[in-house]
Amino acid sequence: MNLPLHTLDIVVLLAYFGIVSFLGIVVGKKQTKTLSDFYIAGGKWGPVVAFVFVFASAVGGAEAVVVGAGAYRSGLSGVWYWWNALFGTVIYFLFSTVYKRSRVFNLADFFEMRYGRQVATLYAVVGVGVCILAVGTFELAVGKIISGLSGLSVNQAVLLASVVVAFYVASGGQMSSLLTDLFQGILALTAFSFLLLPYLWEAAGGFEGLRTLPPETWSLESDELTVSYIVALSFSASVGSIVAPYLFGWIVIGKDERTATQCAWGHIWKRVVTLLFALYGILFMVYKPGLDDPEMAWGIVMKELLPPGLLGLLIASFFSALMSTADTMATAGSALIADHLFRKRLLPRRPANVYLRVARISAFATVFAAYLITYYFSTIVQFLEAVYSFVSFLSVPLYCGIIWRRANRQGMWVGFVVGVTLFAMCHWWGASFETIVFLPTIASAVALVLVSRLTQPESDVLLNRFYSILNTPVGQDARLRKVGVRLPATSEGHIGSPATPDETLDVPALNDLYHSYARHKVFGRDSSIEILKEPGLDWYYRGVVWVLVTCLFLLGAAWLGGRIMATTSYT
Repeated sequence: MNLPLHTLDIVVLLAYFGIVSFLGIVVGKKQTKTLSDFYIAGGKWGPVVAFVFVFASAVGGAEAVVVGAGAYRSGLSGVWYWWNALFGTVIYFLFSTVYKRSRVFNLADFFEMRYGRQVATLYAVVGVGVCILAVGTFELAVGKIISGLSGLSVNQAVLLASVVVAFYVASGGQMSSLLTDLFQGILALTAFSFLLLPYLWEAAGGFEGLRTLPPETWSLESDELTVSYIVALSFSASVGSIVAPYLFGWIVIGKDERTATQCAWGHIWKRVVTLLFALYGILFMVYKPGLDDPEMAWGIVMKELLPPGLLGLLIASFFSALMSTADTMATAGSALIADHLFRKRLLPRRPANVYLRVARISAFATVFAAYLITYYFSTIVQFLEAVYSFVSFLSVPLYCGIIWRRANRQGMWVGFVVGVTLFAMCHWWGASFETIVFLPTIASAVALVLVSRLTQPESDVLLNRFYSILNTPVGQDARLRKVGVRLPATSEGHIGSPATPDETLDVPALNDLYHSYARHKVFGRDSSIEILKEPGLDWYYRGVVWVLVTCLFLLGAAWLGGRIMATTSYT
C-alpha cells in the first residue's frame, strides 16, 4: 500500500482526528448525562447552532460523489441525484411544528401516540434498517474518495472511517454529534465545498474549457436522468424522506418551533452546494475524461491537483462530512433500539444508565452494520434507489395519521403489507424505478383509506390526546399536564428516568382541550381532516411560502444558467 500523502497532510489529518475525538469522545461523553442528551442533544439549542448542525449532518460526502459522477456522465442533470429532495425542504418546514410539538425522542414514539404499540414497534425495526442503509450510503462515498487517493481498497477506507465514527457516536450520541458537527460544519461550508474549485477550474481551462462541451451538457434532463425518473426520484425523496428517523432528530434539537425550522433552511443551503457539486462533475469530465467509475473522480483529481497540506485538509473535510452525517443517523437508529425496543418493550423500568449503555452499544453496532451493507452495493445510486423507493410508501401512514382522523391501525397494517408485497414483487420482476416508487405507494395509500373506512375507528381518547399534543405550542406544556398528559419532554423530573410516569387522563378536560383547538380547523370543527389555521403562526405560514419560493428560484436559476451556457457552447 502506497499512501500518496506528504508529511504535512498527515499532520493535518492527525490534528483533525484529534479534535474530533476530543469533542466527540471526551467532551460529548461528559456532557451526556440523560437520555434526552443522547437522543436529541437536550433539545434546547438556538437557531445558529441548529443551522450549522443540520447542514453538517445533511452534507455527508455522498452528495459530492454521486452528483459529481452523475454530472460527469450526463452533465447538469446529474444534480437531480441529490436535488431529488429539493421541494422536500418545504415539507421539512411544515413538519417543524409537528415534530417539535410531539415532545418525544423518536418517531417510533410518535407512531405509538397515533396508532398504538404494535405499529410503533414495527416502525422501530424498519426505521433501524433505514438508518443502516443511509449510513452505508455515506460510508461508501468516502470510501471511494479515499480509495481513489491511495492504495487502500474501498472497503478498507470505509472501515477506517467507520471505526472513528463508531467510537465517538457511542460515547455521547446526539450530544457528541452536535459538538463535533459545529466544528465539522465549518469544514463542510468551506474546505469541503470550495477548496478544490480554483485548482480544478484552472486545470480544466475555466470558462473556455466549459464552452467546448456540447449544449446538451447543460440540460436538466438526459438519457440517464429522464423526466419520468426525475419525477419518481423527486417524489420519493421529497415526500418520503420525512419518515426517516434522523430527520426527526434534526428538527427537534432546536429549543422552540422557530428554531426547528432551521432543518429546512440548512437543507436549502445544501441544495445550493449540491449545484456546485454538479459543476465539479462537469469540470472533472473536462479535466479527466474516460474514467471507468466517475464516483472515484474526487480522489483521483484531488491527488493530482492539490498541494501538500491542502490535500490533507480536503481529505479531513470529506471525513468530517461523512462523520457529521453518519453519527446523527446512527444515533437515530440507536434511539429506536435503546429507547423504544429496550426501554419500552424488552427491559422496562431499569436505571437510566442501563439504557445509555444499550444506546451506546447499538449506535456502535449500527455503524458497523452499515459497513457490512456496503459489500452488497457497487454504486451510491443503488443505495439511493433502495432507500427512497422504500420510504415513499412507508410515509403513507405518517401523512394519513396526521391529516386524517379516520385513519386507524387496521388500515395502517393492511397498507403496509400491501406496500411491502408490491415493493418485493416489483424488484423480483425487475420493474423500473418509477414503477417501484409509485405502484407500492399508491396501492398502500388506497388500502389504508379503504380499510380505515370499513373498520372500527380509533378511540376518541387516543385521537383527542394525539391531536391535543400536536396542537399545543411548545412552551405551553402546562395545558397538557393539566389534563393528565405525560410525555418524555413534558413530565417533570422525567429526563433520564427509566420510564415515563403513568398517565391518569382527565378525559372530559382532554376533550375540552381538543375541541378548543378544533374550532380552528380549516374545513370546520367537525371535519375529519385535522388541518388547522392557528392564530399567532403568521411567521410559520410566511416561512412555508419563502421556502417554496427559494426552491423555485434555485430551480429557475439552474435552468437559466444552463440555457446561457448552452447558447455559448461551441464544438
